[in-house]
Amino acid sequence: MDYSDHKKYLQSKGKSLALHLSASQVNPTESWVAYRSIYLASMRYSLAATSFSQWDFNHIQSFPIQCILNKMGYHCSMPRTVVFGPTSMGGLRFTHLYSSQGSQQALSLLRHICHNSNLGKLMRVALSWFQLTAGVSFPVLLRPSLHLPHAVGIWFLLLRAFLDLADCSIYIKDCPVVHPRHEGDLVLMDFALELSLTDAELCSINQVRLFLQVKTLSDISNAAGTHLTGTVWDSPPIAPSRSTHKWP
Repeated sequence: MDYSDHKKYLQSKGKSLALHLSASQVNPTESWVAYRSIYLASMRYSLAATSFSQWDFNHIQSFPIQCILNKMGYHCSMPRTVVFGPTSMGGLRFTHLYSSQGSQQALSLLRHICHNSNLGKLMRVALSWFQLTAGVSFPVLLRPSLHLPHAVGIWFLLLRAFLDLADCSIYIKDCPVVHPRHEGDLVLMDFALELSLTDAELCSINQVRLFLQVKTLSDISNAAGTHLTGTVWDSPPIAPSRSTHKWP
């Protein structure tokens, strides 16, 4: 999904709020209150449904943060590690919009799935789809540190990136993972991730897997497990998929 229009909207709104604050006769304490109660409340409203990277938010909040720092009596070029750092370590405790987006996405997912609302059911379907495209033997949100360049779904990819950055994980009960079907079998994408392959090569392997609608080695091998099924070498390749999933 293209969020370029919404990015421009957030930039425009943040700039407008910052200019109004700059033109106001307020002291540093009142500037901090305006930042927390007006700027953040306005900018964070829609972030649970967006998919912006950390770089996008750096660009979106660059000008407003400079203006607010000036109104609070700080230099606008103060290192951002200090600006967004905790007060216990000498920081100013500003809130990065990227962390707001990630936390809102995680809370929204958990809240709606736990309440089993209509949106929660749709989120579970979307998560199952993301898990299917990833094709791995573990819940994708439980191990966010493992790079999955082949997975499809920008919202969940960015949520995984945030969970990895925050050193967190989410366990969703009954998430449909892939299991080996018998002794000696292996999950195709698990095996591919263990190899020294580029992101492009992993994506190509996964595209073939999705085309064949297979998950494990046993899906494309003979009954004895000694050879690949002859039809996988056809053009186009064919595999006797027994999957009941609705594949892309």
